[in-house]
Amino acid sequence: MEDWENLPEHILVNILQMLTLHERYNASRVCKSWNETFQIPSLWQTFGFDFNIVEDGRRMKCLTRYGCHIKNLTILLNQGEEFNRANACRVLTSFARTTPRRLRSLKIEFTGENPLFYAGKEFTEALRMLFASGNVSDVAKLVTINLSNLPVSFEQPLIDTLSSNNHSLQYLNILNKNLICKVPPTSILQLVKHCRQLQELHLYSRSMSDEVLLAFTEFGIGYGTGWC
Repeated sequence: MEDWENLPEHILVNILQMLTLHERYNASRVCKSWNETFQIPSLWQTFGFDFNIVEDGRRMKCLTRYGCHIKNLTILLNQGEEFNRANACRVLTSFARTTPRRLRSLKIEFTGENPLFYAGKEFTEALRMLFASGNVSDVAKLVTINLSNLPVSFEQPLIDTLSSNNHSLQYLNILNKNLICKVPPTSILQLVKHCRQLQELHLYSRSMSDEVLLAFTEFGIGYGTGWC
């Protein structure tokens, strides 16, 4: 057992990163050195939530202590259950209140059947809170946002809040297979002008205009479009 206790920290971190949160917690109880490794910030830089059943909500307890270390966040959820949607929104609002915050990359993905007449207003509001809190410091600004599998209706206030507070943005995907696109070209033009580090943008053709295309050319932004 002594040999396991004396594993180099970087090797133990690599091992723990391949485990689920529950498995990590069990491993942290093996010995003192493993528990100390469980606490180090680098182990928490990339983290994912997977909400399928009620019990999955327990994973959010780790945000209080370790949320400030998370840089790359993925949220997967079965959209058919209200409690999964509520848990995912709680994660977003929790990050909006986290100080200091180091979140740089965000991906949200719905699985399962889309509830009938579900508009996803609580998601756009939770995202707006998160995007608005990006003006706290440069450390808190998002760089990569992938919402391509979040089939809710994005609107102008959400995109305007994002562009006004996250000037370090480099990648944005809002091409989410939704039937209605409410993001006007003026919002995209503002996004391009504010986020000068933007390199890749995926959006609906309805959000495009001649001015937007000229801005893409001027700033060398790659883009992909879909029909809405």
